[in-house]
Amino acid sequence: MIGIGLGFVVNLGGVPVPGVLSEALDMMVRAALPAALFGLGGVLYRYRPEGDMATIGFVCGVSLLLHPAVVWVMGGALGLSTGQFRSAVLTGAMAPGVNTYIFANLYGVAKRVAASAVLIATALSILTVWVWLALLP
Repeated sequence: MIGIGLGFVVNLGGVPVPGVLSEALDMMVRAALPAALFGLGGVLYRYRPEGDMATIGFVCGVSLLLHPAVVWVMGGALGLSTGQFRSAVLTGAMAPGVNTYIFANLYGVAKRVAASAVLIATALSILTVWVWLALLP
């Protein structure tokens, strides 16, 4: 909460960030994605994709097909510009991220389903995102 609050103060207040602090933050940002992928790999090793395939398929279908379709309809209804529309649809077409597993682990439910859905949907998104890209204006 403190970090988020300070981020608002710096961004909205136009407070200049010292060069040393800016470089340190940039290094942490560059390390965040590989660290998250490493952690996700460890989780997926523990929860191999198996069981509950109907639920995993439902989660993948909602994430990769329903979300972007709803965004497509809403984006057209709201009159988004072409750039905004493309960005919104492609964002909606992304696979669920590691945060789904974090919430499942936090509440102690569906950890295997969440881990498997992240893995399978990420692999399937390689194909489905291409379809959405082909459909976009």
